[in-house]
Amino acid sequence: KACNFGEEKTVRLFAFIKHLVVLPDEFEQMYEDHTFTIKPALKMTITASDKEYANRYFEAHHGISPQKLVEKAKQEGRQEGISFGIEKGIEKGIEKGVFKVIGSYMQKHPTYSDAEIANDLGVDLVDVQKVRGLK
Repeated sequence: KACNFGEEKTVRLFAFIKHLVVLPDEFEQMYEDHTFTIKPALKMTITASDKEYANRYFEAHHGISPQKLVEKAKQEGRQEGISFGIEKGIEKGIEKGVFKVIGSYMQKHPTYSDAEIANDLGVDLVDVQKVRGLK
């Protein structure tokens, strides 16, 4: 059975849906142009009460407000970034330490080949070659 909403109810329904659905930027304008042009000169508007109702509806069904959900996602993103940075920093520190040990070993044993140094220290031959290339 078809619903025969009036123009105002239709606009308010789409306003409600629009506030709940987040589209990628490339689709946002296309969606608005297609959906919210009821008459050539009439564009949909979202009132403060529409937003408030949509926020309460979202929170009731998801247990969190849209604003808090966005903030939570940003915080998790920050935490991931910090963790990633710490991990990369540790890796770089270890790499520097390994290179320092290789360089020191090379100075003590100038006649050893790269393969011998790699074998003695238990490091990758590529790392020994990198250090030799730096000298």
